[in-house]
Amino acid sequence: SGYLGLPRSLNAACVPPGSSDDFETVSLHATSPRARCKEPLAGIQKDEQMVKPSEHLTEPKGGNKAPPRAAAAAFDKPNTVSYSQSSLIHLVGPSDCTLHGFVHGGVTMKLMDEVAGIVAARHCKTNIVTASVDAINFHDKIRKGCVITISGRMTFTSNKSMEIEVLVDADPVVDNSQQRYRAASAFFTYVSLSQEGRSLPVPQLLPETEDEKKRFEEGKGRYLQMKAKRQGQAEPQS
Repeated sequence: SGYLGLPRSLNAACVPPGSSDDFETVSLHATSPRARCKEPLAGIQKDEQMVKPSEHLTEPKGGNKAPPRAAAAAFDKPNTVSYSQSSLIHLVGPSDCTLHGFVHGGVTMKLMDEVAGIVAARHCKTNIVTASVDAINFHDKIRKGCVITISGRMTFTSNKSMEIEVLVDADPVVDNSQQRYRAASAFFTYVSLSQEGRSLPVPQLLPETEDEKKRFEEGKGRYLQMKAKRQGQAEPQS
């Protein structure tokens, strides 16, 4: 044991703070209480400097700060359709169905919105919310026991909004007489929000194939049509 009966590993606490010779090289054979108290510091040279805690909190020289829109740099790179394309597989159970054994429309809409939200979140990596939903088309009924696949893909992006097409395909696994079929489809529009709830620019979509370019132009047409409709509603009527 060291000075005052403490182990030598704890003797460093005995060194008075601020002493001028805290970093002196001390012989391990020193006999004075003060020397034995400083033995754990042996080998540290005088020219070694300690970093003050306050130095980590100082601003860079010149007072330069990050630009307010530095976070927007992540939006400069466009993303492809396959980058955010997502799907969800769900087995239709009794709790999803009506008394007649068909899926509730609200259950299908909820699953479609979840997939659209995943696509939007993967595309922009920020907080996202549903802005609007185009008419949901229920092409055919979905029975209990079917396995449904909900697929979502980005079709169009404006400066601050994203259009996502969601398709629902049903596979009646317990009925071999019926093939897989399209059950529902819709277009969801999402926007990106900051932590303060303000809209943010979204990464642009980069269509690669001819089908993706065609869907992009169709989505652009729907966007412009909806924008004109909103502007017409905002104009005061005489």
